Amino acid sequence: MRRSKFVDKFIEKIYLDEILDECQFALMAIESMNSSLNMKEPTASLFFRASQDFLQHCGAISRIIWPPWIRDRAKNLRAQSRGTHLSSILGLEDSHALKDRSLRNLLEHYDESIDDWADTSPNKNIVDKMIIPRRSMIGGSAIREGDLFRVFETETLTFFFRGSTFNIQLLCEGVQDARQKVIARSAELDAN
Repeated sequence: MRRSKFVDKFIEKIYLDEILDECQFALMAIESMNSSLNMKEPTASLFFRASQDFLQHCGAISRIIWPPWIRDRAKNLRAQSRGTHLSSILGLEDSHALKDRSLRNLLEHYDESIDDWADTSPNKNIVDKMIIPRRSMIGGSAIREGDLFRVFETETLTFFFRGSTFNIQLLCEGVQDARQKVIARSAELDAN
């Protein structure tokens, strides 16, 4: 990876502190997801609220390290420089699980998914906010992959959304990895 000219260690530490906070919040959301699954009667609404919180925090981490394109050229250069520096010093490759914000984006634009489903679903069946051991439990020719909105498979920790699958465990491991690397880098900065 190419190292940027981002040299202000004070500013770097502020970004690292924010990433660390977001990692902590994401891990707290995972605890809430697990708690809701461990209830005598799991509550889908609690689980999916916590999963949305988790994904929001993952997205915040991702935007700091891999910033989206910004229309304003100067701001975009600044953000990209920051992202290049942080990903380099933390050793986070572009293949890192946290870089992918697509599930968060799908949930953020849920209304657009409903619009698309309403236009394209031949049978107008919808499966939403369902926690199941295996995806194969939802079947029949009348239900298509595009009819599955928020479905969580507990055996594989997979989140299904309109034909896309997302491994929540990989995202959780990504948060833990980023957290450990931020703690190590912060300790380096504090020692100097």
